[in-house]
Amino acid sequence: MGSIDDIVKVIESIETDIETKILWLQFDSENNLEALFTPKLANIAFVKVDRTISVTLKNPSFRDFFNDWVTRFIDKIEVNDSSEILIKKFNNEIKAIVLLGQKEKKMSVNTAKGLYAELLVLKQYLDEGKYTQVEVLQGWHRPAPANHDFDYKDFSLEVKATSRDSATIKITSEHQLMATEDKPLHLHLYRIDTVKKSNEDNLGKLYLIIKEQLETGLDNVFEMKCAEDAFCDYLGPEYMPLDYKFLIIEDLLFNVDQESFPRIKKENLDAGLSKISYNLDISSFEKFKIQ
Repeated sequence: MGSIDDIVKVIESIETDIETKILWLQFDSENNLEALFTPKLANIAFVKVDRTISVTLKNPSFRDFFNDWVTRFIDKIEVNDSSEILIKKFNNEIKAIVLLGQKEKKMSVNTAKGLYAELLVLKQYLDEGKYTQVEVLQGWHRPAPANHDFDYKDFSLEVKATSRDSATIKITSEHQLMATEDKPLHLHLYRIDTVKKSNEDNLGKLYLIIKEQLETGLDNVFEMKCAEDAFCDYLGPEYMPLDYKFLIIEDLLFNVDQESFPRIKKENLDAGLSKISYNLDISSFEKFKIQ
């Protein structure tokens, strides 16, 4: 039986007489590193080398907290922990840090509704099997902001979620309804009702269904895409449960014809104008409905 130091240890880094701890872990296989939850964080960095990972502090303002966290993490590790158990403990601790750093533990209804709509599309593409699971995830433009929510070799897709009675959708830039690379651009619109004070968190349920459906390793990619997003960092129902649920009222797909679909065109803007946002009447593009 090996010692605990063969699995996990603290490396001390001292600069100007100030100690900053580094967490070091070693796994049985390099493949184990793919299952680790290592999102891009503002204050913490992850360094993977061969079968090892090191967790280091980027922001010295959090030194005391980070040093305490490293010590507490070490205390939770047992010498007999399998790689599976060690991965679970590591992922849980990192998610706890992410959650602690958030100003709000509960997403707004509109933010959650937008993510729910995107996950509905993601689930549809996974079920259809037109693309591999890797391709489906790569085409989903989280966490980095992009012109469109989904982008594949033969089409792009923008997803919008609105309430039952809303007459408009919000277009957030002059690029959002502009097709790229001569590919068709579609607009997927969901009308969604919110049921407050519900015991059913169907955003969380959908999240878990997708995670379960994905192949080993890709489930972790999915989790990090959700957690790293600039506008909606979501950690799943275990860490961010919702007390409301969504009901899909309408599920509509439109072709964003570049000549006649109502939109503000970049080429028609006066010089110097950019970052355009506007409301678009849903009734104005009804004739472009595909389904």
